[in-house]
Amino acid sequence: MTTIQFIFYIIFLPCALSTLFVYLVILFSKKHNLYDETGGRKIHSGNIPRIGGVGFSVAYIISSAVLHFRFPEFQVMHSNFFYIVLGGGIIFLMGLWDDIKNCKAIYKLFFQSCAAILVIYGGYMFKKISFGPSNFVWEMGVEAYIITFLWIIGITNAINLVDGIDGQAGFLGFSVLLTYAAIYFSVGVSNAVIMRVFILAFVVVGFLFFNLSLPSAKIFMGDCGSQILGFVLAILPLVPSPDGSESSGVIFASVILMLPIFDTFAAIWRRLREKRPIGEGDKYHLHHKLMLIGFNARGALGVFVILQIIINLFASIAIVSQGMNALIILIGLILVGLLFFTLIHYEKEKIVNKK
Repeated sequence: MTTIQFIFYIIFLPCALSTLFVYLVILFSKKHNLYDETGGRKIHSGNIPRIGGVGFSVAYIISSAVLHFRFPEFQVMHSNFFYIVLGGGIIFLMGLWDDIKNCKAIYKLFFQSCAAILVIYGGYMFKKISFGPSNFVWEMGVEAYIITFLWIIGITNAINLVDGIDGQAGFLGFSVLLTYAAIYFSVGVSNAVIMRVFILAFVVVGFLFFNLSLPSAKIFMGDCGSQILGFVLAILPLVPSPDGSESSGVIFASVILMLPIFDTFAAIWRRLREKRPIGEGDKYHLHHKLMLIGFNARGALGVFVILQIIINLFASIAIVSQGMNALIILIGLILVGLLFFTLIHYEKEKIVNKK
């Protein structure tokens, strides 16, 4: 594949198709009154379509099919990849059902569990927990299934929760996808997989054209978008490197997705502390707190974007460098993340207590 072909088939075509199909979804949603709810913990007003995930998912399927038939050398040859596709299909349809009919939490968990089991059955899982700087290696047995299962469900829901302001989940997905493309390249994952990661990143860009439009978003990705994006981000570290091990260990993968993970744990702890159901929504997620202490929606997004870029950059360096440098980088990132969430929490508490 030449540079011009890469730009056209991997960047321009996915982005253009996504732009087209998201626009068509906007027209369809307006015709059939498929708008997101307002009030409660929602921060938007007006009628805004909520199934943008349909547009960029269709664009991804078409772009991947074009790559498959146009460049046979980039075909995904692993038969087990089918289980990821099937699991993703289940997640997408469940999310779309929730966007249109409001799926109960127990049904969501059931379908997420089915998708996670399919991925594990296909052989994609965390097989060991290792950390080179300390020569620590834990070869997992049955616990590998449990950890991977919880990881897939947890990250799928964490990305759904972080989809609270315009551009937040989209930028998170775009940046993490590019980060894993770089990681895959460094550890020797096949170019066929790397190309598909790039394609997904740029169909998300097509969606962001409408989600980040001014003065307000023209469409949200909805559960069909945030759930499938979360599912993919959970799968990324499980893709094997040439030696058969996962391309990114659970420790490194957790650091890359530190912001949505910390936000999810904070939400669970907050609801347990207040003796409320864990699945009950509130207005104290990270983006809510940033807006509460004085940022507008775009300012809160800017803070999130800067933090995520820093995390992506240094986590990638840690994965590639290994050694003591990796230990120092990971500890530094975790401490910065904890400090950030702690400061935001106490600032929020001050304001809430004054009110």
